Amino acid sequence: IKQPSTDEEVLIEWATEGDDYAKTILNHRKLSKILNTYVVGLQKGVDKNCRIHTTFNQAGTSTGRLSSSNPNCQNIPRSLTDKYGIRKAFVAMPGKILIAADYDQLEMKLMAHRSGDPRMIEAISSGLDLHSYTVHLMFDIAYDEIYSAKKAREPNPEQKLLQEYRQMAKNIGFGLIYGIGPQKLSHDLTNDFGREVSVDDAKLLIKKYFNVFKRVEAYIKEQKALCRRDKQVQSLLGRIRRLPAIASINQIDKAEAERQAVNEIQADAADIAKIAMLAIEKDEELKSPGYIQILQIHDEIIGEVDDQPDIIKKVIERKKYLMEESFNFTAFQLAVPLTVACQSAYTWASAK
Repeated sequence: IKQPSTDEEVLIEWATEGDDYAKTILNHRKLSKILNTYVVGLQKGVDKNCRIHTTFNQAGTSTGRLSSSNPNCQNIPRSLTDKYGIRKAFVAMPGKILIAADYDQLEMKLMAHRSGDPRMIEAISSGLDLHSYTVHLMFDIAYDEIYSAKKAREPNPEQKLLQEYRQMAKNIGFGLIYGIGPQKLSHDLTNDFGREVSVDDAKLLIKKYFNVFKRVEAYIKEQKALCRRDKQVQSLLGRIRRLPAIASINQIDKAEAERQAVNEIQADAADIAKIAMLAIEKDEELKSPGYIQILQIHDEIIGEVDDQPDIIKKVIERKKYLMEESFNFTAFQLAVPLTVACQSAYTWASAK
C-alpha cells in the first residue's frame, strides 16, 4: 500500500482536475522556492568580492549537460518569468561589462534536423519565427499578424490572443522534446494563460501540431522504437546513453525511458554548448582583449570584458561567430543554421 503523496506530479494532476487546494500548494511551493533559494539562499554564497561561485558538475546529468550546485544557477528564472528581478542581482564587476550570448531555439532546430521535417527546416532556414509560423499553419492565421503581435509592447486584445497562441505553440514544441503529455501541457497552459485549458483541449492541440509537422510525430515514434530495439540512444556525435528500463515490465519506468529517448536532443544541445565553450576558451581573438567566461546556463554562455565600446563590439562579433560555427568545425553539418543572440549589459537581467 503506497503512502499518500503530495509530490509535484500528484499535485499537478489534482490541480488539472480543478482542485483549488492543490493549486494553492503548488503556488506556495513556487514562492517558497524563490524566497529560500534565491532571495535568502544566494546571499549566503556571496564572498568578500561580492561574487557568488557556483560549482559545475561535468557528470551530474544523464544528458551530458553541465549541472550547477551551491547555488544552482540553472534554476534562476529566465528573464520573461523573473517576476521578482532575481537576475538584477547578477552584475558586472566595476569597469567591466557582461557579454551574454544565447542560442536561438536550439532544441527546436535540433528537432528539425533529427526529424527532417521539411516545413520546420524551411521555416528555420528562411529566418521565420518558428512559433509564429506554427500558429499560422495550425490556425490559418496570417504569419505577419502573429509576428507583429509578438513584437507588440502594448498589445490590443486581438494581439494579446495571438501572443497566447504563439506561447501555446512554443509550449507544445518544446514540451514534446521533453516528453510531456496532454495533462502536463494542460497544466502549463492553464498557468501561463490564467484560465482553464482542459486535458481534452491539450490533446487536440498536440494533434493539430502533429498534423502540421508530420515528421516530428514520426521521429518521436521512431526514436522510441529504436530505443526498444537497442536499449540505448545516441547523440549526433555518437555519445551513447543506455536506457535498459525501456524493457521494464514497470510501465512507469518504461514510460520514463521512452521520454528520455526522445529527450536525447538535450544531449545534442549539451555537445554544441560545450564545443562552443572550448572554442571560446582557446580563441586568441577573445583572449587578447581580456574576455573571460564566467557562467554557462543551458544554451547561454556569459562572459565579462572591459567596458570599452571597441572591445565590446569585437568580442560580441567573435563570440557570436564561434558559437554559431564551432559545431560545424567538427565536420558535422546540421540541416539548419544555428543563430545566436549576443549582447552586452551591466546586469544579467538586462542582457535579454
